[in-house]
Amino acid sequence: MNTFETYLHEKGFASATIYQHWRYCGQFLEWLETQQINPSDCSYNDLLSWVDRLKQSGDNIKLVNRKLLSVRHCFSFFQLKNKEAANPAAGLYLKSSRKRLVSGTISFDRLEQLYQSYQITDARTLRNKVILSLLVYQGITTDELHRMDPGHVKLREGK
Repeated sequence: MNTFETYLHEKGFASATIYQHWRYCGQFLEWLETQQINPSDCSYNDLLSWVDRLKQSGDNIKLVNRKLLSVRHCFSFFQLKNKEAANPAAGLYLKSSRKRLVSGTISFDRLEQLYQSYQITDARTLRNKVILSLLVYQGITTDELHRMDPGHVKLREGK
């Protein structure tokens, strides 16, 4: 696998990352060998079987995705040698359930009280109150707010 290491080095990876990819690819290739599967014959379903084995052995989804990344690099390296080789790991990513903890929520009454008490003194504070009303009454996120253009708001139509 020295040439695989060179391939990763040319990609700009640090030596520790190269070592990790090399180890994970080695684990995958060993598994292929135990299953009597040639790497060039490896299919998407074979990868899913390997992923199931990893999850059964206790690997969490983040670790499985890191190992899949290494396998993608491995197959990309194989494609350099053989242009017709497929990369069955190309679109394979595991989704994890993200758990967001909401803390410090403010009641609607308190939000409305903050909105009503906001004083308008000039054009800038008027703009800020309009933005605050979008946050309080429309429930838009700050990400959506950053993507808004002035043309998106039609004050005369209330839209």
